Amino acid sequence: MMNKNTFQYQIRLTFLHWIKCSIRGIFLFVLLLVSVIAGESCNQPNNVVVENEILRLVFESKPLPCLKEIIYKASGQNLLVSTENNIFFRLDIAHPQGGTYSVENQSAVNGFMKTTRIADNQTITIEYNGLGRNKDIGALFKGIMNDGEPTVEWSVRIKNEGTEKIGSLNFPYIEAIQSIGSPHNDFIIAPSFPGVMINNPADNLPLGYTAAWEFPGLQSAQFLSYQDQEAGIYIASQDTSGYGRQLRIIKEKNRLVLSHQFNI
Repeated sequence: MMNKNTFQYQIRLTFLHWIKCSIRGIFLFVLLLVSVIAGESCNQPNNVVVENEILRLVFESKPLPCLKEIIYKASGQNLLVSTENNIFFRLDIAHPQGGTYSVENQSAVNGFMKTTRIADNQTITIEYNGLGRNKDIGALFKGIMNDGEPTVEWSVRIKNEGTEKIGSLNFPYIEAIQSIGSPHNDFIIAPSFPGVMINNPADNLPLGYTAAWEFPGLQSAQFLSYQDQEAGIYIASQDTSGYGRQLRIIKEKNRLVLSHQFNI
């Protein structure tokens, strides 16, 4: 049984085989994580490469784990912008003087990641400790993937041992490149009935543009995708408990941010 200070959530991801537009591969978040294999991107001593036949992910393990690259192998393109410290997740916490403040993976006191394999199932564990103003919040992420399937199931656990109130978790928090290939071929599929398609977001969305699809409310499906005909990023959940949540996009300079926000 969970105590009142613990939040747990499970997410399952699949590839977008059912969208009829000759898409050969879409990266599904929350992540594809496989056992550590040496590769072209794993040249730095703190890099960890996790991959299968379809995807390659590159993590930086130290000083704190963060995701640096998502590469769909058929296209060979990294779908993430290159920054010094990529955001893996974000927590919004009530401020004692009113309002909220945010903490991200980079602010943890410590963190670690590991990968394990049992038969054809692979598991990755990422943990952060010492979050928040009082350093008493922890976050644990576990992903399970079968070698033969382009799917990952993630469980997320947020543990709050203090008195601060956590309002929401943003996970995944994806800082995607502003154009996957030619911007004219890029589009966003948003979960609002009867469906929303935003073509060429790099050129057609103004800087600072923000959109959110809430549940309960505007969100009619549990997924959001940003893609072209070759590759892309797909965020989805399988929530049967009715958690309050949002799927969000933000147009920032040189990037498109996609996130899944869960109320805690």
